Amino acid sequence: MKKVIEVKNLFYTYSNGLFKLNDINFEIYENETIGIIGANGAGKTTLILNLNGILKGNGLIKIFDMELNNENIRKIRKKLQIVFQNPDDQLFSPTVFEDVSFGPLNLGLYKDDVLKRVEEALEKVDMTEYKYYFPDHLSFGEKKKISIATILSMKPEIIIFDEPTIGLDPYSRKNIVNIINTLEGTKIIASHDLDIIYKLCDRVILLNKGKIIKIGLKDDILKDKILLEENNLEVPLTALINF
Repeated sequence: MKKVIEVKNLFYTYSNGLFKLNDINFEIYENETIGIIGANGAGKTTLILNLNGILKGNGLIKIFDMELNNENIRKIRKKLQIVFQNPDDQLFSPTVFEDVSFGPLNLGLYKDDVLKRVEEALEKVDMTEYKYYFPDHLSFGEKKKISIATILSMKPEIIIFDEPTIGLDPYSRKNIVNIINTLEGTKIIASHDLDIIYKLCDRVILLNKGKIIKIGLKDDILKDKILLEENNLEVPLTALINF
């Protein structure tokens, strides 16, 4: 399998001196879906923000064999995109169309190509009819779907989802899970929702206090009651049903 992400000896410390990542090492391969789990404060969001250079720690990060640095960061961000936990952090334009077209326009694409990408992205999240809506008038679940569309219109090869189901009602949660499940490429999901991690992911990275406790197949981690309880988590219902 082709390696698409490599992290070696990654450390990150916040300005107040609080360690958040401590000697992080892992690899992710093409078309994998990886879950990043851990209790509050484990370092999940800090880790994914280091993967595209929003936060900059000490250590080696390679994306498609390109070292994450000032020289390569623009090329890397074309290939790796993050869907943020709060869609209001992703949506800033007057209309849905303008939000979803923003990325392709900044790639310098021709108008027809931009329009095609917008249509395709909105269709994938079942929001085509909302093209000219004001994002402020949408529900939280609808905003989540539009925030995913803004990333899909960029056609990245790696998509990272930060808590994709947080704050959603059961119907909206199911929609988001189905959307993620249908997407191609490499996906990374950081979440407290261990049921969707079990449903969607191949492997899991377990974090606690900024350290990797274990990396393994989802069954080896999400069915290990003792391991999860030691790290302030519980076996998800989906895993119990599949025992």
